[in-house]
Amino acid sequence: MSQRVIAEAERERAQQARDELERLKSKIESERKRLEEEKQKITSKAREEAKSIVENTRLEMEEIISKLKSNPYTDKSSTDRLIQQSRDSVRKKNSALHVSEKKPKNTALKTPKSVTIGDTVLVLNVDKEATVVSAPNSKGEFIVHNLFLAGGILTEIIGSTLLKFTDGFRNKPLALFCLLAYGISYYLVALAMRVLPLNVAYATWNGAGTMLTMVIGMVLFKEKFRPSGYIGLILLLGGIVALNLL
Repeated sequence: MSQRVIAEAERERAQQARDELERLKSKIESERKRLEEEKQKITSKAREEAKSIVENTRLEMEEIISKLKSNPYTDKSSTDRLIQQSRDSVRKKNSALHVSEKKPKNTALKTPKSVTIGDTVLVLNVDKEATVVSAPNSKGEFIVHNLFLAGGILTEIIGSTLLKFTDGFRNKPLALFCLLAYGISYYLVALAMRVLPLNVAYATWNGAGTMLTMVIGMVLFKEKFRPSGYIGLILLLGGIVALNLL
């Protein structure tokens, strides 16, 4: 019996807590609406005051213009230029007020999870709209960076093959080409890593370079491998495929 009474009391307290939470939510919502209304009133009042200032300035300017025109000693060309500049200034201020009135009240921006080609986006740092002409990290960009990686692998293989012909760097021209190939290889792999992850890009570059260099050694230099060497070659190939496809 006592457990039932305790459970009932707990349910009652939970219900009271829920009711209190709902009251707080209602109070917060009403306060938010009140603040929004006050904000709109203040904004409207400020806009009206700005309009009044612009209108008063215009009237004063017209009065000054009238006095200038009636003065026979003023230079007509200078007066006309001054009048035009003043009118342009008032017109710009008046236009700015009308533009601010046309802006939507709800200016909250939602950041999209992704954008596609043709979407219109707001460029925040210049407060302008722009059309997306290329999507970031798109399939095309991914393919391009894979081509960079393939170029890095190819030039690394060329450098490693030339290394065999340099005779311990005694052959200066070939040694220079060897270093150049390695430099280009590192540069292309660095470009590929702008999009491709490090663990995939570096492992693929290193593994594919090692595997293809082994094949060139067998074909070009007639190098022999033990059976375990062929097993290693197959494992390297399997590892590269697993890294890029699985």
